[in-house]
Amino acid sequence: MPSYSSKEIASLLGSSLTGISRNITKLATISSADINSVVVINNKKQLLELENKEIGLVVLPDKLSSEHDYITSPNIRLAFAQLTNIFNNNPVIANNIHSSAIIDPTAIIAKNAHIAANAVIKAGVKIGNNTQIGANSTISENCQIGQDCKIYPNVSIYPNTILKNRVIIHSGSVIGSDGFGYALSSQGASKIQHLGKVILEDDVEIGSNCSVDKATLGATIIGARSKIDNLCQIAHNVVLGTDCLIAACSVIAGSSTVGNRVTMGGGVGVVDHVSIGDDVRIRGYSGVTKSIPSGETWAGEPAREYKKYSRNMYLQNRLEQIWQIVKELKSD
Repeated sequence: MPSYSSKEIASLLGSSLTGISRNITKLATISSADINSVVVINNKKQLLELENKEIGLVVLPDKLSSEHDYITSPNIRLAFAQLTNIFNNNPVIANNIHSSAIIDPTAIIAKNAHIAANAVIKAGVKIGNNTQIGANSTISENCQIGQDCKIYPNVSIYPNTILKNRVIIHSGSVIGSDGFGYALSSQGASKIQHLGKVILEDDVEIGSNCSVDKATLGATIIGARSKIDNLCQIAHNVVLGTDCLIAACSVIAGSSTVGNRVTMGGGVGVVDHVSIGDDVRIRGYSGVTKSIPSGETWAGEPAREYKKYSRNMYLQNRLEQIWQIVKELKSD
């Protein structure tokens, strides 16, 4: 179990301690906290819940203070994220290759990589330093996986996929499968072979049970530091920018381009061949049917600019009232 003094925690968060430095062993909720805990508080209401509790350290937004020993942060959510990393109890994995792993002799694996039980590493694969390949995962031909990556159990990575450094892929995901492409003919649908690949840039994280399809030609690209939640699909030829956040059950159809720092709520659908600009925010369950300029917030089905969506919802909720007024006017 990691242990830090309050003063050390303040230093790690780039802040200073007000009060006494204590030994802190865990990050806790308000209800479960004790004298060896650090608690993150978001607002004054939560601060009141700390009254008459013994708590080792409190992290507060700027402009708040506490009767407990505390430190402040200008970005309380970032402080919470930093604390989760400080107190992360995930076990350290030994750097070894399990005897049941199947590894092609042409694969190049760094000496300090970890390959778990029943993993399959095929011909031409390159795996970098400190990378972990989970049990029953398959890394197909000519894939390149960088340093400090973590591939959880039961992941399938198709041929020629490139993972840069510090990429995380959770269980059940498939990277590099064929896109949905067919040409109609009198004999039925003729499959369009997908000859491209997938590139996941540095610090990308893919949730569980996701599918990222390879490009027809060229590459499907997920930009650096982008995070994709569980049960999402990224279709063939999509280019997703840097620092994007895509919530669960969202789908981006083929050949669409998404800019940098785009946020999509859960269940968003984006049609094919549209362009979404930088810094766009899309509300959950929206259906995007056309391109969105940079910096805008859209919502609805079909999605539209948020002010128009809000106005439309306002009027819809008053249709019965409006209809009554119309009937009264007619009767007059």
